Amino acid sequence: MSKSKLTLYTNVFSPYSRTVMNILALLEIEHEEYVIDLLNGEQTSEWYKKINPKMKIPAIKDGDHCMGESIDICKYLVETRKLKTPAWPVDNQK
Repeated sequence: MSKSKLTLYTNVFSPYSRTVMNILALLEIEHEEYVIDLLNGEQTSEWYKKINPKMKIPAIKDGDHCMGESIDICKYLVETRKLKTPAWPVDNQK
């Protein structure tokens, strides 16, 4: 289990954000949420571009590791925490 601080950058109106939020809840992964103000263009701010250069949500920051794209985030969370769940099957025969 990762001991780094995980932050999810999200907005409840985004279905892609809700996908990541649901996986975090289902797998009981401790995290903080930061709501990006899309109406005021917060996703285009310089600080957020460092987290997700594509300026989209959702994104995560896990310690020093930042990434976007909801499917990639879900895969990363399951694989790095070595969680087994039927919600996200992982092939351990690599």
